[in-house]
Amino acid sequence: MVWRLVPAIVRIRAYRGLAFLGAHMYGPSCSFKVQRLPFGLYLKATDTISHRSLANEFAALQLVRRHTKVPVPSALDLASDAENSYLLTTKVRGIPLGRCIDTLSRDEVTTL
Repeated sequence: MVWRLVPAIVRIRAYRGLAFLGAHMYGPSCSFKVQRLPFGLYLKATDTISHRSLANEFAALQLVRRHTKVPVPSALDLASDAENSYLLTTKVRGIPLGRCIDTLSRDEVTTL
């Protein structure tokens, strides 16, 4: 992906701008770490201490996407600066589980 050739500091500024725009367009996320962005994207931001777990999530998403048919978001970018790490992903088709979990039976929830 050509975008990943752009210096991380420029990409991070773009992500912060998109997160600001996303918060105004879609409101805050249920998760304080994840923000819905325009263009069907999501941004997960953590402190740099958690960079390794975010890097593992990036690799796991790529692994699952390559070797299974499980619908997972595409991991597009992983970038860090001195304070934060950012994981950029696509949206997964479907309904967010949080919107419908109350309608599922106990057996259906267990199956998940």
